Parts: sequence; structure tokens; C-alpha cells
Amino acid sequence: PPPGGGGSRVFSNPPPPERPPDVFVTTTTVKELHGRIPKSFYDPPEGVSASRTCAARGEERGYVCVGDRAGNGERLARGTALCSHRGRYMFGMDEKGSLVWRDCFEDEERLYYEGTDGDCFFMREDASFVVSDEDGAVKWEKECKFEVHLTPWCLEKPTYDCPYLHLHSEGVLVLNWIEEGTGIWKSKGVKKLYNF
Repeated sequence: PPPGGGGSRVFSNPPPPERPPDVFVTTTTVKELHGRIPKSFYDPPEGVSASRTCAARGEERGYVCVGDRAGNGERLARGTALCSHRGRYMFGMDEKGSLVWRDCFEDEERLYYEGTDGDCFFMREDASFVVSDEDGAVKWEKECKFEVHLTPWCLEKPTYDCPYLHLHSEGVLVLNWIEEGTGIWKSKGVKKLYNF
């Protein structure tokens, strides 16, 4: 979202500055890319046991939290998931290889795709959600309702190209992108964008 929240962020027509050398390529997995997230990021709010967080439950069940954001092209393989700040929610490939969203505090789950061991999830540059097998064959795809295009380096810290996904601490998985032609920052929940 735009710095300071609220309002619209407009990008001018000149291209963004050259990318810094430490920006990762999108062929790596999200786990490799964001594995430096401190465990304290997932600490629950006061009064909630740390054992109820998605990070703690992931250790028991066989998946790992890799941060709360994923860029286009970044892969979530079996056992890797985005987990929200404070650890209540997760979205990703669970321990069985299925694409799920979970509320770990309430034991609520939404299954988006029932997968297998070699499946991985990624989002294309046009914001299509894809599950493919280990050979790259597409097994499931869900197109975005909006026309979305790649915008390099739309977020500086952490560095992301748009579109990218952000799992908010309230459990809403949000697609962020820059509207082509206007340069306006767009941020919408995926439930409506993909008819989930």
C-alpha cells in the first residue's frame, strides 16, 4: 500500500530507477527468498498462546511460514506458506501439497486446490493463480478479473515487482498492482478478484 496509508499512489511515466543488485530473481522459491523473517514476526497478540500460531502449527504439521508476501513468479512448493504478521493466518501449499487458506487460531480452512506432493503454487505477471506439477505442467489456473501487467520495482522495502500478494494480519489475502495507463496503485482482496 502507499506510504502512510490511504489515498492513491501514482507512478509517473519515466521508468523506475535501476534495480539494486541484491534483488532476487523470481525463479527461486519464496522460502529461499524470504527465509530471513525473524520468528518474532509471527508472535501472537497478548493473551494468545504461541502454540496456536500458524508458524507453530506448521512445525507440527510439516509446513513452514516464509513471510507475508510473495511476488509474481515466486513459487510456494509443498510445505511452504505465507503467514500473516502475528501468526494467525496462512495461505499456501500445505503439508499435503494442497493450496489452502487457514485461520490457525480458529482451526478454519478453505481449500482452493487439492494437490499432491510435487505441486507448487505461483502467480503469473498477469496475476493468474497457477498450480503446476514439478515438471511445470499446469494442473489448475484461476484468472484475475482485472487486467494486470508487470510493473517493475513498485515497492522498495521490501523490494517487489507488481503484481504481488500480501497476506494481511486480518487474514485478507490482497493483490497489489499498478493500473496500466494511469499509474494508480491498486490493492484488492483476492476473494472478489478470483471468485473464491
